[in-house]
Amino acid sequence: MAGAVLVALALAGCGGRAAGDAFLHRAGLPAVSQEVGPELDGALAAEVEEALGLGGASWRAAEGRAVHIKEALRPTFASMPKNEHGKLGHAAVRYVLHRLFVSRHGWFIQGLHAEGEGGAEGGGGSGLLHDQVPEHVQSLFERRVGQHGLGLEELTVLAATLEHLVHNEVSNHLNATFRLFGAGGDESVQGEKALEMLDAYMAVYIFGGNISGMPATHVRSLMRNIGQMYPTWPHTQEWVRGVYNETVPSSRRSGMGFGDVVGVAEQVGERYGRWQNAECLDLKRKLEGYGDASTGRVRLVDFYSGAVRDGQWQFSESVAYLRELGALDESDAANPRVIIPNYINSPSNCVASSSYYSVCCINECEDLLGHLEEQVGAPEARPSQLSALVAALPSATRQAGRTLPAPLLARLDEVAEHHGGRVPLHGRLFAQWLHLAYPMECPFPHVAGAVNAVRAVQFTKATGHSATLNETEIRQQIREAPEPSADAGAEEGVCSIATCGMWTMKEELIAGPAVAPAARGRHGAASALVRGVLGLAAVVSSGLAVLRTAGSACGAASIDKLDKFV
Repeated sequence: MAGAVLVALALAGCGGRAAGDAFLHRAGLPAVSQEVGPELDGALAAEVEEALGLGGASWRAAEGRAVHIKEALRPTFASMPKNEHGKLGHAAVRYVLHRLFVSRHGWFIQGLHAEGEGGAEGGGGSGLLHDQVPEHVQSLFERRVGQHGLGLEELTVLAATLEHLVHNEVSNHLNATFRLFGAGGDESVQGEKALEMLDAYMAVYIFGGNISGMPATHVRSLMRNIGQMYPTWPHTQEWVRGVYNETVPSSRRSGMGFGDVVGVAEQVGERYGRWQNAECLDLKRKLEGYGDASTGRVRLVDFYSGAVRDGQWQFSESVAYLRELGALDESDAANPRVIIPNYINSPSNCVASSSYYSVCCINECEDLLGHLEEQVGAPEARPSQLSALVAALPSATRQAGRTLPAPLLARLDEVAEHHGGRVPLHGRLFAQWLHLAYPMECPFPHVAGAVNAVRAVQFTKATGHSATLNETEIRQQIREAPEPSADAGAEEGVCSIATCGMWTMKEELIAGPAVAPAARGRHGAASALVRGVLGLAAVVSSGLAVLRTAGSACGAASIDKLDKFV
């Protein structure tokens, strides 16, 4: 699959500047906590305000969103282990924010979710802008996160500000779109012209480009050819027009201002991830038809047969690439299988992107875990409580009120025994158990470093091999496939070659165990704790965006997913 071409983004100013400590104290957006040390009194608010120059109606809209963000964050925050200050460290912050934005919009924010890391507290890279952020901003967040972590209030501010920046990016791109269509930002446009602009904006968004850096000729070329390159484009247009009709009153469509068009584009960005996820669910249904819902797997030969027999050419990833994605179960070497939820949630199925995020398939397991978090309300629980909750909790493929098989319960007891009688909700072992309990919804959690889930273009660049097979190669894979071995574990939850052959007792926690207040001294060096979240915090504080390659290639940009659906 071809890679997306990402180009430069420079965030414009956000309006007039308000007083340094004012914007957090307006209605809706909570003030920064003062629980630990005098430097917390407005420090974060003042730095963010100064860096972004926030003020006026744009930030008031962000404050309104913050009310909903805080309530969405609350259950997961309550269930996460805290440090001695009752706050979250960097890995936990990344994890919680990732879950929030996926749940709200289907956004996979850069720097929050690193495939293959396993979520260990010490893992991760330096973040999106680690080497590009002004030194004073880095110092602020190293001091802020390294010594104390983030509470619910600060986490809300961070999330609301990042969402605000995403909206600013939309405004910048629409401003460029207006110019491409020969309209000024202060001009009114007719509804039909506004829809043409939105089509152009959406096409570039799907292809992962930046319309601000594209010549008008390239945008026109993209619009002429998008129907061939992206067959579902008519459905996308129809959906965008539905959002338009819901967002713009009929009385305003004869003379729409810049703000009206931006409002539609913002709604499109916020809703697109969940709308596009219907395509992911369709892939899941197809794979379920080829495979075994009791184990969440489909034989590799049947995976490839779907391409040849039924024309499902999206199922064409090579064995090496499936292995790199963590989507291949080779515990039975004679009968390799594609792990359905791992495949569905892999980068090979991502589509659309901005400078901040990509739109990928939404992990159904996160909603299930969210329900458990809300019911438990703590970082860990006894196995009997969790088994009762899971038995009552339905999914798309599991009924409510089921009886969990004894082998599945035994595995949960094994996890509890590993932790002295209780099961941490945010560890690899419980995620592994959830994969057995919901094999079609919950991905198998690989040990950190075992896989390197990247987009196809990155795989090809690193290995020199194509990430996908052509028809001849697929037919050869089918001819050479061995006869399937017997699998004695068809019953749900029973340990079989197809499931428990991958089971290991290697634990990896998103965050360490909860610490009672004052149980430990102040943290030492901040660098280890801040790694990973620093990149995100820097984006929020500086309002800068990473500079990416720009130029004439934008007109021919294509997303990884096109090769799967063309």
